Amino acid sequence: QQAALWGMQKIHAREAWDISTGSREVVVAVVDTGVDYTHPDLSANMWRNPEEIAGNGVDDDHNGFIDDIYGANLLTKSGDPFDDNSHGTHVAGTIGATGNNSIGVVGVNWKVHVMGVKFLGANGGGTLFAGIQAIRYAVAQGAQVINASWGGSGFSQALYDEIAAAGEAGVLFVAAAGNNGLNSDEYPNYPAAYNLPNIISVAATDKDDNLAYFSNYGKVSVDLAAPGVSILSTVPGATYSSYSGTSMATPHVAGAAALVKAVFPELDHLNIKAKILSGGDMVSRIASKTVTGRRLSALGALLSSASPGDEEPTEPSNARITSVKGPGGSKYIFRQAGFTLGLTGRPGEVVPLSMTLNVQSSRGSARGKCTLGSAVVGPEGTAVVSSTMKLSGVFRQTRTAVFKSPANKMKAELKSQRNRAGGEAVSVAGDASVKQSLSRTCRAIKSTFISTY
Repeated sequence: QQAALWGMQKIHAREAWDISTGSREVVVAVVDTGVDYTHPDLSANMWRNPEEIAGNGVDDDHNGFIDDIYGANLLTKSGDPFDDNSHGTHVAGTIGATGNNSIGVVGVNWKVHVMGVKFLGANGGGTLFAGIQAIRYAVAQGAQVINASWGGSGFSQALYDEIAAAGEAGVLFVAAAGNNGLNSDEYPNYPAAYNLPNIISVAATDKDDNLAYFSNYGKVSVDLAAPGVSILSTVPGATYSSYSGTSMATPHVAGAAALVKAVFPELDHLNIKAKILSGGDMVSRIASKTVTGRRLSALGALLSSASPGDEEPTEPSNARITSVKGPGGSKYIFRQAGFTLGLTGRPGEVVPLSMTLNVQSSRGSARGKCTLGSAVVGPEGTAVVSSTMKLSGVFRQTRTAVFKSPANKMKAELKSQRNRAGGEAVSVAGDASVKQSLSRTCRAIKSTFISTY
């Protein structure tokens, strides 16, 4: 299975295992669809409630759950977190499938304690209330790391408060960035996008360190990436399967956090997070897509000397737009054909770019700013960004587009490809419609925005 476990190779797990293979003193709660605690690759690493007597039908520890030996089921209010979906078992295998046992796969930790906390049903769905209760159970039962490979677009103050309380209790919360292929800075996916110090938000990458096509991203809201495409792991019934998703990337990070805790048991959750974020491998392809621009390295996390608040010193950006081009030449953009920008800056610099469209028609006018995204300056100090978005048919008279970098602005005239002197005959119904068109145009441009060296 070695070749199939490409994610372990990518995060340098083998080298990390020369330092440690984990510890059953560390407890990771898989808050998910449950865990198949009978799986031969997981059973030895399942957490067992030390205060509960199995099979006596009594709530020995008075926590509200009878015989919660391996965890709890918040859907049935029982002590049986068995997985009737497969998602949670797959996550658990990446965190802690038993190592050196001559069967199946291996997790980031050969030895660890995995706590199964079920709040998602057989169809993968669940309630916010049950999710909050699941987090509360995991914290109360002593989890040091929570893996949350789930989420949604709605902000919940109650969920925010519960995760914040977990942080106050010293629990690291590792969350999937989401599978919508969206910028989470603009379209947040919770709980990963909550601005809380104990959260690590995780994007997914493929074997070549490309951001997975489905993965959410965000220069502000997504911390780092990890392998999440065609990940082989455990599923119920003593079998194995390959899944893809930020759900699969997240347990690589939760597993690495558990490994750091095994080696440095004195470290708190914030110090562990600092090691995870600073120890990753820099990947230029995701430099503009995550806070750190890094892909997880278990070895790097173990070797990192970072502590909370450590930041790499940065110089003021001097990145400049040097050219704006369309098929019509410099500073002319035909609305049928998109645009190309040339840039200069420091090698490796991440350059935020924006565009303002000034629009006027016989029935309305508007000015709208569009945050395009970021470019990464190449080793020669240059970069090229482009969009193939066709602006034709959007406005009657689009006057100008002003592109902005940290150091300068550059204006371009927008022309019709058929008639350089005028716009295209498009009816608009006043300011509101024009602004809506601006917003739609901005989203469409960003969907085709490409950065190269």
